[in-house]
Amino acid sequence: MFKSTTNSANMDNKSVYTTFMVRHAQAQKHLQQKARRDPLDWVLYTFMVATPLFEIPQVVEIYRTKSAQNVSLITWSFFALSNLAWIAYAIRHKLWPLVLIYSIYFVLETCIVAGILLYR
Repeated sequence: MFKSTTNSANMDNKSVYTTFMVRHAQAQKHLQQKARRDPLDWVLYTFMVATPLFEIPQVVEIYRTKSAQNVSLITWSFFALSNLAWIAYAIRHKLWPLVLIYSIYFVLETCIVAGILLYR
């Protein structure tokens, strides 16, 4: 009788171990799968790339006309500084596309601030 109880316990331990290993393997497979992109992700990526392009005309206008009249130093300085916070956040969370985009923003907005200071 003792022997059959031990075999039963061993079978239970083996089945628990097998179940654990199967679940572990499934979890590993799940972790290694790449996340699928939602259509909204693609829309946001498009805006993420396009939005800095809309600041280029402001930079060109300031340096072409050598005038920064009616361009707010406080607003553009705040935009430039806020990019540093976003860059730090993105680096900390290893969000490299955001590091790239906010670095581009920072360069463009710093050029605008420099133009404001230069041509006021």
